[in-house]
Amino acid sequence: MSKTGAGVFRICLCAATLLAFGRAAEANVRIASAATHNMTCSKGLCTPDAKKAVLNVDDLASMLAAGDVRVISDQRALDIDVDAALSWTSPHRLTLDAWRSIAFNQSVNLDADGALTLTTNHGGTGGDFAFAETGKAHIAFAKLQSSLIINGNSYVLAGTLQDLAADMGNDLNGFYALAGSYDASADGTYTVSALPDFAGTFEGLGNAVSNYSLQLAGGNTAGGLFQCACPSSTVRDVDLVNVTIRGNSGADDVGALAGIAYGTVQGISASGSVGGDAKDGANDSAGGLLGLSHGLVVHSRSRVKVRGAQVAGGLVGILQPSGAPAATISYSSAGGDVSGVGAAGGLVGLMDQSFGNEEIDHSYAAGNVTGSGGAYVGGLVGTGKGTIVRSFATGTVSARRCAACGGLAGSSGGSITDSYATGALNVGNCDACGGLLGDNSGTVATSYATGSLLESSGTYLGGLIGADAAPAGSLSNTYWDTTTSGITDPAQGAGNISNDQGIAGLTTAELQAGLPAGFSPSVWGENSTINNGLPYLLALPPNPR
Repeated sequence: MSKTGAGVFRICLCAATLLAFGRAAEANVRIASAATHNMTCSKGLCTPDAKKAVLNVDDLASMLAAGDVRVISDQRALDIDVDAALSWTSPHRLTLDAWRSIAFNQSVNLDADGALTLTTNHGGTGGDFAFAETGKAHIAFAKLQSSLIINGNSYVLAGTLQDLAADMGNDLNGFYALAGSYDASADGTYTVSALPDFAGTFEGLGNAVSNYSLQLAGGNTAGGLFQCACPSSTVRDVDLVNVTIRGNSGADDVGALAGIAYGTVQGISASGSVGGDAKDGANDSAGGLLGLSHGLVVHSRSRVKVRGAQVAGGLVGILQPSGAPAATISYSSAGGDVSGVGAAGGLVGLMDQSFGNEEIDHSYAAGNVTGSGGAYVGGLVGTGKGTIVRSFATGTVSARRCAACGGLAGSSGGSITDSYATGALNVGNCDACGGLLGDNSGTVATSYATGSLLESSGTYLGGLIGADAAPAGSLSNTYWDTTTSGITDPAQGAGNISNDQGIAGLTTAELQAGLPAGFSPSVWGENSTINNGLPYLLALPPNPR
């Protein structure tokens, strides 16, 4: 390792929410401050007697002082929720053995030589474990020699980035966990990524790495906390706080977590800034989390400011499959402002379908997006040919000049379904500009846009699409707001085709009066206190207001 020197729009994706999809309501064992009930504990084994059971956290701590304890959930009480802070100083082992999932909504602290085992899907399927966004939910070990076993795998505990790098160097395919939160400010500024190219499993346990700083030295082509989260890797459950990542004129991909990722990225959050070479935008891609993603990003979020790259995305710079599996972003979000030279998107700069399929689903972006140099600029995606489903963008889209700008995507050649954009567009000298899409050569269904185009100018301006090049029949049940957009001509849904088939203009009042034709009530809802009374996605509602 080489080193030198010493208010965002939100949707709650907390642990209980992350694990709620498909789970029965409150069918769980809760470790809580309430009195123990519907729970039988004998000889270190605690089992539920009903689908709603509580194990008092002080009762559990007392049992751990005396010996090992195993807490299980079963086919009635499917999951285990840690809803009260738990700590113990004895050398005994706690086993959380879930029929399906474990949700950590408060901290677990092993203050001496204790041990911990986590098991999910012990009878059920589709379960996992997750940590809430509250900042209180994490697992911390006082001793690195303590035992951590997750789903049968023993993890090596590390307390610093240096220790973690040394441990990983011994086995790049191993299992590693962060023993507690770590402040990297004392490390100074790294000139290469702190952690090596990695193909194993890294578990952050909900802990934070704060004040990590990287200024890539010349000759390094990718960087982040990891240079590469390589094929077969899983990197999950770590909070990157106030990171500073800077590329150089030779760097290709930079991101807070990794320059390049091929495997699974899950439960990651990041804040701070990621930048390329601001002078000439020579970096290929910069992303709030990943510069280039070939794999899966799920239940992750970025509040990172991204700038100075040829391709810039609030979460991922370039989303590009590498082989048969799709490259996917799911249940994730970005809230930082983004600027790019060639392509800029609030969530993803470029969806590159050169090698297969990619998809964004149940995800959103809230940051403002700015393009320059004839860029493709979109509130969610700059440009691409992949699939966007059940997603939305709310940020303002700006450019002095652009090839195509849209509230959701600058340019789309793929498929968009059940999505919307509400951000204003403020662009000049744009070839094509629309409330949802700048230019379109793909399919769009059951989607809408409300953003203002009053401050925009260009060759083609449309309430929904600037320039539509898709075959007839490619658009269905799509709408734009004639009140807020400033595009009141009912024929100007697309800027280049009068009365483009499949697009209709509705006033704000009409959009608020009930779901538009074609919008499924199993996907969409309306409520006067949510999304200003406009249609919203039931599985991804913005905060009520």
